[in-house]
Amino acid sequence: MKPVNIAPELDAAVGKVAHKHGLSVSRDTHYDAFNIELQWWSGNQKHRIDFQPYPEGHVIVTKLADEYTVFGKFLCWAQNVIPFFPFLAKTRSVSLGILNPPFDVDSLESQVNDYLARALYSSATAAVHL
Repeated sequence: MKPVNIAPELDAAVGKVAHKHGLSVSRDTHYDAFNIELQWWSGNQKHRIDFQPYPEGHVIVTKLADEYTVFGKFLCWAQNVIPFFPFLAKTRSVSLGILNPPFDVDSLESQVNDYLARALYSSATAAVHL
């Protein structure tokens, strides 16, 4: 599959939501793919909402959680900067939905906020069930 660039409207909407809620934004986190992610930490869990565009024009939205048993931020840092450092987290994923064009910043911002609320709710309920 040929990599697809992030729509500028989606990039702007994700940036606005990240700024409003104090979250981090990462781009191009997957090998040979253009994506954008909202990221935040809760204890030893790194939470991400991944927006992955496809050539057909739609964007798949997935909630990812990387759970480390100890020293989460340190181990995450180490795997990003030390070659061949093992990935020591357990990753869970949940599909949140699909964004379909045409895109405009205001409606995308509303949808990204909704996905964030759902992701935060699923994180809270998962913590209760552990």
